[in-house]
Amino acid sequence: MTVRVVQGGAVFDTNSTLPFGDFNDTYRALDAPVGATIFWNKTPSWGTLSTGTADTDTANKLEDSGATFESDGILPGMIIQNTTDGTFGIVDTVDGEDTITIKADTQAGSSATDVFPDGNENYEIYGIYELGDAWYEYGNITFSDANSPLNGKTIPDYNGENRFIKTDVTSSTESAGVPHTHSGTTGNSGANVGGGVTHGVGTGQHTHPFTSGNGSVIGEPKNVTLVLIMKIK
Repeated sequence: MTVRVVQGGAVFDTNSTLPFGDFNDTYRALDAPVGATIFWNKTPSWGTLSTGTADTDTANKLEDSGATFESDGILPGMIIQNTTDGTFGIVDTVDGEDTITIKADTQAGSSATDVFPDGNENYEIYGIYELGDAWYEYGNITFSDANSPLNGKTIPDYNGENRFIKTDVTSSTESAGVPHTHSGTTGNSGANVGGGVTHGVGTGQHTHPFTSGNGSVIGEPKNVTLVLIMKIK
């Protein structure tokens, strides 16, 4: 038996064989408060189930004559990415080995279902299910949900802005970054001081003070990108 569980937006499948009889089991699912913000691995490169190139332009469809969607284990609700232009859709139905019907990735703020408008774009399908309706991506999306206390509010585009996250006693204080400068003088002893260079020979040696501005190149430690999502109800 296949059971599809949706709790607070968490969607997953479990396959198990149940013996005949009556059951009186209690299930407890993890939940989170409104405003909870977590990272989500939406497009793991190691979680790709199917990849290829569309070869037909049919509205709301992904068609690839060389695909094996059913054999690959593609199921409704999984994430589809047009890797040519970076847009997303959700598997609505698997219509055969070579055809999928697409629905919009609404929790990312998209209403597009024709994700492969040219019929020749590259794609990847991941073994990751869509978010449930209680969770949204941080993507400049205005909520329209009467069941949410945040109805009518707009969630910032932290994902698109590639924001770093830091902790504090209050939340959502935004910063564009703090400019800084480096200052020092060049030494006259042959050594560099503060990054300067010695000028002159003998009694002609002299120093120049300088101030350098912060550059545009940011050194980053080894990192990985994840999608930031928030619970709205």
